[in-house]
Amino acid sequence: MLTKLSRRSPFFLAAFWSLLLLANFVPTVPQPAVIIGYLWKVEFALAGLIVLTLLAALQFPQNKVTAANFSKRELYWIILPLILFTLWSGVSIIWAESPRNALHHTLLWACYALFYILVRQIVARPKLLDVSLKVAGVVVSILGIACLTEYLSSYPDIGVLFTYRYYKYAEASVMLLPIYLALSLRLKDRAAFFSGLVAVIAWLIILLSFSRTEFIAGCLCIGLFFALVLTFQNFKIYRRKLLWLFLALLIPALLTQTSILKSAETSTVSRFADGEVNQKNLQWRLLVWGITLESFKRKPLQGIGADNFAVDYRNAQESYADSNPQSKLLEIDQNVIPERTHNEYLQILAELGSVGILLFGWLLVGIGSFLFSIRRRKVSVLSLAALAGIFAFLVSSLASSYSFRVPANGVCFFFLLALAANEFFKKGKSETVIEENEKKYEFGFWKFKPALISGGLLIGGAMLIFSAVRGASLMYLQAALDSSDKTAAEADYQKAIALDDREPLFRYYYGSFLYNQKRAAEAISPIRWAIDHGISTSINYFNLAAAQTVSHQTAEAEQTFAEALRVYPRSVFLRTAYASFLENNGREADSEIEFAKALQTNQ
Repeated sequence: MLTKLSRRSPFFLAAFWSLLLLANFVPTVPQPAVIIGYLWKVEFALAGLIVLTLLAALQFPQNKVTAANFSKRELYWIILPLILFTLWSGVSIIWAESPRNALHHTLLWACYALFYILVRQIVARPKLLDVSLKVAGVVVSILGIACLTEYLSSYPDIGVLFTYRYYKYAEASVMLLPIYLALSLRLKDRAAFFSGLVAVIAWLIILLSFSRTEFIAGCLCIGLFFALVLTFQNFKIYRRKLLWLFLALLIPALLTQTSILKSAETSTVSRFADGEVNQKNLQWRLLVWGITLESFKRKPLQGIGADNFAVDYRNAQESYADSNPQSKLLEIDQNVIPERTHNEYLQILAELGSVGILLFGWLLVGIGSFLFSIRRRKVSVLSLAALAGIFAFLVSSLASSYSFRVPANGVCFFFLLALAANEFFKKGKSETVIEENEKKYEFGFWKFKPALISGGLLIGGAMLIFSAVRGASLMYLQAALDSSDKTAAEADYQKAIALDDREPLFRYYYGSFLYNQKRAAEAISPIRWAIDHGISTSINYFNLAAAQTVSHQTAEAEQTFAEALRVYPRSVFLRTAYASFLENNGREADSEIEFAKALQTNQ
């Protein structure tokens, strides 16, 4: 069957899109366990999938297969805003402080657009869709079994392990879960049982990720799916299966949220019950959201540039601190630079301005129009599941750190969007005559084959190169961190910087390395560069001032402290360090003033 399908359709490879979710588990090259910036493996695999599929289409005889066409409505509400949003992201390279970051964001969204066009060909063909759903079920099962195995192990700090390793897969699981609930309702016998089992496994991944945001999104997704089925389907047909599915989801929730399987402290419910942690997380989000709005205020029309939030964070925090000098929120996590805002919509607003959020909103309105279509047509249970997954993900993006920034989530979202669009943009039964003006705007793969393939290969190739460079540079960084030979370590740091000279992480580690080698004067430049381009933590400011002090650059060290305290005016750590610096330089009176300010902030 697989061989026949591959011979009949050039889009066959795209049916295996879900394998992209396993890319981060592939031990290709070493990379640091905790890094900021791009996790390149999924992006590399996504670009490779696009390139291979387009090359297959290039060689495939056009007269042997009919490609799914896009109606005028789909072109206007989905494809056009997606393309314009990507183009606006690309234009932001002109004014972005980090053009490299803006380029990355543009390439990722261009890959999303190409992926949507290709996967639409899959969902329009029942046999290819069947293969796609089966493969995705296997992938979810692999992730879930690995997750459960580690959860039942004796790992000492299971919470940290799972937050790092499986948190990213929780959002993808939220989106895919209702698909397998729908298949369990629609199919019979063993196929229905195994589909339901995949849905339970996806739910387990959500539960064991210890993510409160995704737990809420998962509950919302399940509830919305059940509500849509009860409202728009024949309840009598599905009532028994719905009851069994509800119980199948309830039991693992009870087992994992009590002390039956593990300590009650390692559960999502225990995180909800920890009032102090909840308050701190809420305060931290309020701080980051406030800083994000400061970025928007500075460039409200065009934004600061795609994917430039972390780069601009220092300037935005200084503006926020200047406007809110007494805010206790400024005392939170001063040694953390959030890569993302934990709110996709605010981040788009800050990075791409009013124009960017309007273009993204255009896409969301197009998706929202699906809800109005439900009332006018009979909708399959699979399309209702796609809607439930889409809207749960969009709600999750209000507080999630990852959202579209993690490509594994993006491909799941656009697969569901293609699945829903395939049905909702079809002509109704009563519309037997296609108007000439509708036909004129019909958009098909073969009609635009030269532009799609040439442009797609160019974009896919660029992302392959970008991701490969990222992977190689991280390999050198890891080698430097692991090396006991100081000469070899320095060479590896320099190779990493040479490959990607816009990555502040590399300068940060290299500056720390130089300082620890008693080469403080040489450490000043890379530490300063890291601060200016994204790693402007209170600790890194202190490191810079220390390197300047050791190098007898007293005036420069004082300027560093002054700048740091503009960014972190309520930092007791920096204030007391500055007081100590003044005292060591014979300025006892000034030192007492700074110490008094620190005491006033936190006795």
